[in-house]
Amino acid sequence: MDKINTFLNSLEISRLTEEQYPTLTFPIQEQEVRKTIKGLKLHKAPGEDGYSSDFYKLCEETPLLMTMNNILKNGEIPESWEKAFITLIPKEGQDLTLSKNYRPISLLNNDYKIFASIMATRLKYVL
Repeated sequence: MDKINTFLNSLEISRLTEEQYPTLTFPIQEQEVRKTIKGLKLHKAPGEDGYSSDFYKLCEETPLLMTMNNILKNGEIPESWEKAFITLIPKEGQDLTLSKNYRPISLLNNDYKIFASIMATRLKYVL
């Protein structure tokens, strides 16, 4: 971890100022969650937890808002967000008996994607 921190500190990356920091950490609002859920693509494979984007679109009343605000408050993410389900997608029109004709993809949980999208949107306003 020290090597990673040393490397990251050596990069010339703009950092948030004290004034910008609250933009990312103020409590997530219900309309942010709803807007992000509406933007999810339908009929996509779910992550390890099995909850597809279709589920979130049908069941907007989830404990996501409380969970996400607890993450901002405590700085701890759910253990399930640290995992990805890796699967292979065949390349079209290729000989599928050869391993080089598959590409790996990582399937992430949709609750993680929703949170990350909200944070990315907020970050756009700051940078």
